[in-house]
Amino acid sequence: IPEVETWANSPLGTPTNAIFGATEVLPAFLSTCYGPDDRFCKYNDLHATFGPHLIEVLKLKGDKMVPVEEGESGILALTTVFREGTILLRYLIGDEARYKKGWGSCSCGRTTSLYDKIQRIDIPEEVLNHGCVSL
Repeated sequence: IPEVETWANSPLGTPTNAIFGATEVLPAFLSTCYGPDDRFCKYNDLHATFGPHLIEVLKLKGDKMVPVEEGESGILALTTVFREGTILLRYLIGDEARYKKGWGSCSCGRTTSLYDKIQRIDIPEEVLNHGCVSL
């Protein structure tokens, strides 16, 4: 939201941050508070969180889903043993993301991998006809 970016980048710097989560894994990604200083993650650059889950960005290679390389986009897959009753293994939640940078490569101080461009990729016909899909 442009107004939020303006507040965060003003000389007084209103601390602002972003978080991404899903019902299955909350929170999955988060940013540092950002402001006028370059040591913060900005504009929806989000770090993976630690937890009893694994977050992957996958692409189809041949007939297999494989992790993307740095700079590539793919579909988000969640694996978690945290839930009671149902363990999710490479569960596709219908979102895509770009794997921006690997471990320890961000100047903000967080060491986990950095992601951006997270967005919904629902195809209405598929949701109506099939629902969610797991690999």
